Amino acid sequence: MLFSSLCIFVSLFVRAESSHFGLDGLCSAPYANLDLVEAHQPLFEPPKIRPDEDGTTRVQLSLNLAHYKGPAYNTIMRAYNGIAPGPTIHVQPGGTLEVELINCLHPLPPTFTGHKVRKRITLSHPNATNLRLHGPHVSGESPDNVIFATVEPQNSTIYTYKFDKNHQPGTHLYHPHFHGSMGLQVGHGLAGMLIVDDPEDYSLPTALKEMPEILMVVQNINIPRLRYAANVSKDEVTNYIDHNFKRTNVTTSIEILMLVNMQFMPLVRMEVNKWYRWRMGLSSIDKTLAFGSDSEQCEFQLLAKDGIYLSSPRQVSVVILSPGNRADIAVRCSKIGRETMITKIMPLSSNYGGFNPDMQSTFLEVDVVPMVHNLFLSDAEDNFTAADLEAFNVPTPCYLVDLRGIDECHIAPTLRNRFHCDPSPWSAVQDSLGLPGGSGVDTTDDLFLSKDLEISVGTVQEITMTFAQRYPYHQQVNPFQIQAIHTNDESIEDFVRTWYQVGDWQDTLQFPHASLSSIDITIRFQADQFTGKMVEHCYMLDHEDSESKGVMAAFNVYGEEGTYWQEGRRVDPTCIEPARRTKFSSDSKSGKSKGSGSSTSKSNKSSKSKSSKSKQSKKGQSTSGETGNSTLFTSTNATNSVGSVSLYPTTVTPPSETSPDAPSASPITDVDTENSSTSSPSTKAKPKPPIFEPVTSNESSPAPTKTTSAS
Repeated sequence: MLFSSLCIFVSLFVRAESSHFGLDGLCSAPYANLDLVEAHQPLFEPPKIRPDEDGTTRVQLSLNLAHYKGPAYNTIMRAYNGIAPGPTIHVQPGGTLEVELINCLHPLPPTFTGHKVRKRITLSHPNATNLRLHGPHVSGESPDNVIFATVEPQNSTIYTYKFDKNHQPGTHLYHPHFHGSMGLQVGHGLAGMLIVDDPEDYSLPTALKEMPEILMVVQNINIPRLRYAANVSKDEVTNYIDHNFKRTNVTTSIEILMLVNMQFMPLVRMEVNKWYRWRMGLSSIDKTLAFGSDSEQCEFQLLAKDGIYLSSPRQVSVVILSPGNRADIAVRCSKIGRETMITKIMPLSSNYGGFNPDMQSTFLEVDVVPMVHNLFLSDAEDNFTAADLEAFNVPTPCYLVDLRGIDECHIAPTLRNRFHCDPSPWSAVQDSLGLPGGSGVDTTDDLFLSKDLEISVGTVQEITMTFAQRYPYHQQVNPFQIQAIHTNDESIEDFVRTWYQVGDWQDTLQFPHASLSSIDITIRFQADQFTGKMVEHCYMLDHEDSESKGVMAAFNVYGEEGTYWQEGRRVDPTCIEPARRTKFSSDSKSGKSKGSGSSTSKSNKSSKSKSSKSKQSKKGQSTSGETGNSTLFTSTNATNSVGSVSLYPTTVTPPSETSPDAPSASPITDVDTENSSTSSPSTKAKPKPPIFEPVTSNESSPAPTKTTSAS
């Protein structure tokens, strides 16, 4: 089956009339009760929402409150459809995802004061929300740019995402991303898993296709940070001290918890010597998790990172997840009995997200049982062990071709991202580049940033992240590939070296190491197809939200929507091109792009007006030798120095469409221009719901309706 390259179009509108908010509407239902006090209970599996026969996955997400009884405290939390995590959403390559997001939360009173102060965003607007798909290669512009979109209390919105057939299957997350309340909402479990399914004819080994799956949304609940966020934002739901909050310590007294599907130390059942696929995502306000098998009777094979398959399974002894990371792990346990998954000492201080055994030594248990059919086997057959995993070679979209060793003329001038959250002398550098640093942002500004960093669509970009061990860097829209890891410190742990390797693709990265000197990581990515804002931010969510740090920025990607880097076909002639093909015109080398594109948002107009200016950066043209650092794990094909080169690649028509003598500059064509018109969301006041119910209520109440589509 031919998989065409990813192109996701999104439409969004607010329902003018809805029955959700009246006395008999969905939002009038009693709050759900979540009793998650006990440890060692079977792992909760959220309901799965799969595509209908027409290929569309239809989801209704109702954001409301729920009574939560946990292992250490009782409170009221925000939840999707009365469960935590939310339902698992499945989409298929070439399919459509429709999500109706219903905000049932309480409108804030006119006297509410937890809004913006001065010009910068602080922790604010606790009941405003929106929706972000975390991971898919999707436009960052309106209407999909949820950082700007707002779904106010007592309003509903419909999102429609259309996936092209080439979208690489993988594990992703969905969560709110309203700037100012993201940490408060995501930090107490408001998230769910999104899976782009493997097509039936996908080129994976049969053993992997038939592997049973166990889905885990790992949630770091940090009460001190939530308490701070609730206080600053004037949250009326709970203050995590004495309002709708009661400390119980029934099962544990831990204040900083690592939960799995909102359960404390749940139990997973697995048959001995049988492979299982663990799909994992870390929804965390700030902590990084590393874990391994206590008795080492369970082995791990890493299959994919951040929704992108590796070229072959990689044996790892420790699984590492920074906030926002996803990982697909094949797990096989060889001994019957209870096996404990223990947290490992992370080479990070607690200030930089370290979650160590002294906080919570165990976060998951595995009940390894005999094979179901072992009563029918002979003694010799009963010792059956599943075969080792085969290597696999999945179809590669052209935006994921290997960027190591490509010619220097195809790399735009290097950008130096002095990425860390602390105020420092680098703040001026960060501000000048429009990159995360010590300055806050104002989401009411059309440009979002005081200084935009412009890059051209259809180019390869290179960034060197300094102090990469300090905070998790997340990049939306376009995933990046690790090119080199530079450090003077040779004491990097073996399990860290194994997990982070040159050539890996990720969209979130924090390199765990306790070194005080800078660990620099060079990454490359394609600014592929999508114009407008490409947001990057620190995935310590209260840092992103807070006024004092405001660690969020955006690249302004300009040019013609749909443009892609055609040299990818030279790197990998089998890579799958975009379905919407826009080729460079001969004017592109002067910084001009023919055609107006399909977006009509203000920010895109801004980017187009600036496209003729073509700011050519002259910064960051140093090599690893100029920084004085040694280089670890560097591929022999990797290159790290960047000369003064054009922002634009020499473009060629793919081999399947031209002769070798064809000129590199091709006329602009746009094969697929449908779905280009969208409308911006608007709001409409709705009736006020009942006030918050006290946390002490023991009333048994059903969860709101979960979805309009079949599970």
